[in-house]
Amino acid sequence: MLTYAGKKNHSEIKLNYNPVWETVTLDHATVTLKDGGTRTVSPEEINIMDAPWVARAPRYPAAKTMVISLPGVEEGATIDTQITTTHKNKPWFALSQSYFGFDPIDAYTFTLNTAAGVNLSTNPALAALADSPAENQNPKTGTRFRVSGSRTASPREGALPPRSYLGPVYQATTLNNPADYARLINDAVAPLAEPTGAVRAKAAELTAAAKTETDRVVAIRDYIARHVRNAGPNFTDLPLSCLTPAEKTLADAYGNTADRAILLAALLRAAGLEPEFLLAASRVTKFYWQEDDLFPADSFSHLAVRVQADGETCYLDHLSLYADPHATSLEDCMVIALATGKIETITPAPKYQTTSRTDWQIILSPEGDAAVTFTAPHYGANHESLKRRFTEMTPEDRDRYHQSCMTWISQAAQPRGGFETNLDYPATYSFSADVARYAVRSGDYLYFQLPAASTSPTPAGPDTRIHPLFATAHRDSTIQWTITLPEGLEVEAAPENLSWTGPGDYGHVAVTTATKPENARTTLTITQTINLNPAVIPAASYSTLLELNRRLSQPSQWRVLLKKIKK
Repeated sequence: MLTYAGKKNHSEIKLNYNPVWETVTLDHATVTLKDGGTRTVSPEEINIMDAPWVARAPRYPAAKTMVISLPGVEEGATIDTQITTTHKNKPWFALSQSYFGFDPIDAYTFTLNTAAGVNLSTNPALAALADSPAENQNPKTGTRFRVSGSRTASPREGALPPRSYLGPVYQATTLNNPADYARLINDAVAPLAEPTGAVRAKAAELTAAAKTETDRVVAIRDYIARHVRNAGPNFTDLPLSCLTPAEKTLADAYGNTADRAILLAALLRAAGLEPEFLLAASRVTKFYWQEDDLFPADSFSHLAVRVQADGETCYLDHLSLYADPHATSLEDCMVIALATGKIETITPAPKYQTTSRTDWQIILSPEGDAAVTFTAPHYGANHESLKRRFTEMTPEDRDRYHQSCMTWISQAAQPRGGFETNLDYPATYSFSADVARYAVRSGDYLYFQLPAASTSPTPAGPDTRIHPLFATAHRDSTIQWTITLPEGLEVEAAPENLSWTGPGDYGHVAVTTATKPENARTTLTITQTINLNPAVIPAASYSTLLELNRRLSQPSQWRVLLKKIKK
């Protein structure tokens, strides 16, 4: 331990495991002090606690956390520990070992041994980096791999990409393709989703008043969202035998996301529909799937349901009663259809894709006063978040939010009318304001700043970057300002047109400005569009993101200057 921060961070060891198929053993833990004295962990300094979710979901085998408090840790002390973790009855083996990190390692050794008959797929880097490539053997006799080396310290940075972009990663798995994984999960899930008598009775009760197939889907989804709480670990953290039949989840009124999906599918089947299971990736899979023969099963860990209703596709992934059933938070995600084992990318119908749009209407008077109207429709997954926010908002909070919206325009803005919301699809909220002296007059000129522009569309932060930047968010948004100019004034200066294309397939950002004469007045329209995809930005290209943010954050970029027309 060289610093106080090191003492704080390493005086305690926490190990998470589930005894149903894992054991953790502390072989030894010794702290050597600066004066050469040693201290060994005693049984009283080892505590085993239940995982936080255990009390809420007693049906599942309880996970544990072993907390080891190391005695006498101080600056200058040396810690020596050895821990053995044993796994059993896991349906597949997967390994992803990286030695990238922020702390230096003087020496490390990594050894992988498999028994004869284990069909293990490994990445090419494994053989190239092995201490002795000749040790790698075929599945008939078993595989042995050993690599050793050291590691220098890397500067700490946030938003790092997967470790395979930062250095060698030793990957190995016994699960070679999506079809094998789909078959394994489907064999465990499908029998549990067969409707029983109790499930059929509940489905009939829930859909008694439904007039369309979509009504049936929404009634069943809303019941689970309201009455079957989400509790317990992800299903991949337990043996597949711990998945629960639909009737049991219905009776217990709780379940993890997989068990709720199983119940959902059973109720939909009982209601005369044909749902299918999807196994969705919990992260941007293409960045973790570097080798065709090394299928990243651990990335596909969210069980969801898809069903056709009234000729349209309904996606039921996070079971929010505020979501439109045709929109999904899994948009652009890779999924495996369990019935076929095929990889798909989720793409909802165009009108249900996740986009946001903001429209500002500004009508100026010759004195610089303004009538401002704001409208913001939300589509796709954005519809759910907006509907949730305003449905659960109290009248007092709604009034306060309305008041805060005025500050987006000006400290002098006064509400004109009420705060309007329409929570049908697409969800929309709007408000209007009157603003005295919104534009500043100076002789023959009027000037003002556009409200609520997006000035930092990329996640660039510090001035320099050493490692690649991982931009994980997909963003599709449009902001449009439509300004009606007073008679006798023309545009002297307005936001500059901009067209920026990011590195690789990161996407683009654009600003366009246009004027259109209408009778005696002119309309000025400024549009900012942002369409950015998840991407790994090389450090060499990082400056382009900084430059975009710098340009858009300049006050002059969003200033409008009007000039009196001379006759």
